[in-house]
Amino acid sequence: MLEDYIKEQLEKLYQERDRLHEKLKSLTEEENKENEHIRKLYEEEDVGVELFSPRNPENKVKEQIRKIRYHIDEIQYQQADLTRKIELNNRNILRWEKLLNAGDGTGEGLTPKTFNDQIYQDDMQEVLRRLVIIEEAVSRDPGEAAAMIADLKYYIKALLTDRGQ
Repeated sequence: MLEDYIKEQLEKLYQERDRLHEKLKSLTEEENKENEHIRKLYEEEDVGVELFSPRNPENKVKEQIRKIRYHIDEIQYQQADLTRKIELNNRNILRWEKLLNAGDGTGEGLTPKTFNDQIYQDDMQEVLRRLVIIEEAVSRDPGEAAAMIADLKYYIKALLTDRGQ
């Protein structure tokens, strides 16, 4: 029974991984199209000539490029978020596969207590690993460390949500 539950969870995680990868692929394609659009706008309007010939400061091409760059920034933010979600999903897959293998695929040797203990141990090891990385980053780059702390908070909230707390 526990083995079936683990296999069901793994199947859900595999499907989620595939969905996240597809979304990341489409965002990357969208970013490439936007970059290509900017390149074409530069070629058509020859924006670089502005140094030698004064032009209208409210140039429509510049405004289009600014909007496209803003959209690219949004895409990159979404890509970073998806990458974090994929990373978490991959860790969850490894954790569930490890649990499945703990029972040798037969369900023997895997009890609800060992199941929960293993999940808790894996989660705490991941939190500890991230804290060590943050500790190293504090002296190098406090801004990067702050971002890592925010990411760790997101990870811990996700863990608590998974546990139903």
